[in-house]
Amino acid sequence: MAGSWVLYADMGNSSLLWAVHDADGWGPSLRMVLAPGQTARDSAVLMHAMLESAGYATEDCSAAALLSSNPSMTGHAEEALASLRVRVLLMGRDIFSELPIDYHDPSEMGQDRVAAVQGARALCGVPVVAITCGTCITAQALSATGRISGGPIAPGLTPLSAGLTQTVPHLAQQTAEAARMVEADEAIPSVGHSTVQNLAVGLVTTLVGVVSSVATSMRTQVGEDASIVLTGGLAPTIARHAHEQWRVEPLLTLEGLRAVRERTIEE
Repeated sequence: MAGSWVLYADMGNSSLLWAVHDADGWGPSLRMVLAPGQTARDSAVLMHAMLESAGYATEDCSAAALLSSNPSMTGHAEEALASLRVRVLLMGRDIFSELPIDYHDPSEMGQDRVAAVQGARALCGVPVVAITCGTCITAQALSATGRISGGPIAPGLTPLSAGLTQTVPHLAQQTAEAARMVEADEAIPSVGHSTVQNLAVGLVTTLVGVVSSVATSMRTQVGEDASIVLTGGLAPTIARHAHEQWRVEPLLTLEGLRAVRERTIEE
């Protein structure tokens, strides 16, 4: 692949999402689920291998930018990206969003949530609602006047299934299998014909219901005409089971991170 490129990355609670951006737009991307004991070097090796297989020479990387919602893993992600031998710009430390935040303490809002709104604005304009469907379901909106509103933070699939396992231990094995089905986006019937299937139906129904309710409440804040954009690992599954037509953007936070970095460079 000819020409220089930039690597953008989002360190979440349990996975590292990264993608290449070059003159043609977004290139290869990968969501790496970090296994227990996995080192930054392990992550770097995997990243380099995929870049090489996609035809991207690491010496052509001109920059790297990172956002993180997991302080304990920020160093891991930064070290992995630094293996590209470029300076890693961290959102919230080196580069900053210009958008005002309607929080008593704006620093409380995670940079991943800010980036999601930035990306949604770049793709859809304002007003807009960005809902992240990951370990947690978080909602954030941008008003027509350009102010960020933070919305509900609700449990995603992992906390939901963990709660079931803890409170109903005799269904632990079935709950784990049901959660695997949901995470793998397997076909789930409207009405199950086994305990596992019905647990999967219950998990999906809960997730869809939460997102639908959150979307409605956030539109009340910023306008009924606000676009709804979903992102995160479970976004495609939730959107597929919903009655509403929601836009899904897997690289939404990275799109926002790119907007923040490029604005900083222009300044």
